Amino acid sequence: MKLSIYGHGSSANHGNEAIVRGICALFKNERIKLYSFLPLIDKKFELDQVCEINAFGREYKRYSFEHIISSILSRVANWSNLENKYRFKFFLNNIDGIYMLEAGDQYCEGKKHRKMYAYLNKEIVKRGGKTVMLGCSINPEILQNKDVIDDLKRYSLILARESITYNALLAAGLTKNTMLAPCPAFAMESQPCPLPEIFSNNDVVGINVGFLAQNNEAYYDLMVENCEKLISYIIENTNFNIALIPHVNWSYEASDFKTLDKIYVKINDTKRVEVVAEHAAPQQKYIMSKCKFMIALRTHVSIPSVASQVPTLFTGYKVKTTGICEDIFSDDIKLLAHIQSLKTAKDYTLCFLYMQENENEIREYMRKIIPNYIAKTQIIYESIKKLCT
Repeated sequence: MKLSIYGHGSSANHGNEAIVRGICALFKNERIKLYSFLPLIDKKFELDQVCEINAFGREYKRYSFEHIISSILSRVANWSNLENKYRFKFFLNNIDGIYMLEAGDQYCEGKKHRKMYAYLNKEIVKRGGKTVMLGCSINPEILQNKDVIDDLKRYSLILARESITYNALLAAGLTKNTMLAPCPAFAMESQPCPLPEIFSNNDVVGINVGFLAQNNEAYYDLMVENCEKLISYIIENTNFNIALIPHVNWSYEASDFKTLDKIYVKINDTKRVEVVAEHAAPQQKYIMSKCKFMIALRTHVSIPSVASQVPTLFTGYKVKTTGICEDIFSDDIKLLAHIQSLKTAKDYTLCFLYMQENENEIREYMRKIIPNYIAKTQIIYESIKKLCT
């Protein structure tokens, strides 16, 4: 099989890294090509040990001849694909085999973003390749757009990673090329590493929060206040230590560290609280597996935590968070407190109390459900393998 992954933003978002590692684990006998927007960051986190890393797209140099001509034509002639034609010229020159779009929730981004991937999908197919939309989550309202539907029909296979997206795709008429399978990140193995000092005594509650996107910025202050109230409750009423765990780190202004630092400086008893250093995704999964409980904003913090059978509160703000949580925990929505539902500053604390009081039942449920759920990632391998015959 000739397999390639494209649309990889880089390991600056360790969820992207985890998806790639999960795919490589599923196709462990294949050498996969990864086309990344930021190859150097991927090499920093040693992703080149599991796949071959290539540069994905080139950027216009500002005020270069190509940049000026593209700007003029885009505005005057509405030639929106000129920039994509230039940007992905080298990627599209040698199309051969199956190309897996690291879809995630990229189709939930703006129209320009979706048009870029529609262009690539069309060009790959035109050049004889097959495309797979892998591990996708899409807001159902986006599937009311005819251009999006026409684009999705070109994929040889769409693998939805949760039932909300899967059912929306079927309702939109995409029944021939759509399947349901867990996010490939569930297949990523953990990697032991030295634990942060905070783990040396007492059990640890892991907390992940950070900046918000996709028009959810208005919920940020209440989310932070919920975290602060929860930390105060844990310090005052339990013996637990607290690990503040980062996940996304594009730059300090666009990283979880900024929010975690904001929370940390307000804490009185810092001996029991630590901002954990950034790690590669398999090591982060190992650290999370040692937590007693997890409060997770990022879906790809929820995934390794749940995969490790740690009772986890899903607090994310996207369809993927709700979908994955509902698929795993069914009607137990008390483990889902996405930010749009927050009403008071004590909502996270109430959910944490629920996890504490029902810990044994939650752990027993996860012990029965999670191994079978993770095993369903084999659907990804089997369905893509069929495309090669």
